[in-house]
Amino acid sequence: MWDRRFAVIGLLCSGGCFHRARTDWDGDAPRAPMIRFSERVAPRWVVVLVLDAHSGAPINYSAVSVVPGPAGATTDSTGVVRLHMRTSGQYQLRVRQFQYVPWQGTVTVTDTSGVAIVVQLRRSKTRPIPIVIEPDRPF
Repeated sequence: MWDRRFAVIGLLCSGGCFHRARTDWDGDAPRAPMIRFSERVAPRWVVVLVLDAHSGAPINYSAVSVVPGPAGATTDSTGVVRLHMRTSGQYQLRVRQFQYVPWQGTVTVTDTSGVAIVVQLRRSKTRPIPIVIEPDRPF
């Protein structure tokens, strides 16, 4: 009788011990509120502000590319990048950063207006794999 009780108690305790604590890098962590802003942008320019969706902090060195369009660029220390489009039209905007889920959207620029956009990247649930490099050893 006692063995069964201890087995049940042990099973319940082991289930609680294996529960994974939520970390700040979980993709399911609460997100910061959506940010909208209005900035006067010159015609045929795209201004992108890249933020962490969970904390609202700017993400520097994010890769921003426009297809078709000029070569890609990276955000500065404030999370901003400015891209000049040669012609008006519709462009595919892609934003990537290590350990974040990539974002993709469409922007339209005209000869009379540009576009300012806020991109909030969600943190990726996948973790980088640690790599250990050891010098060659004789077999």
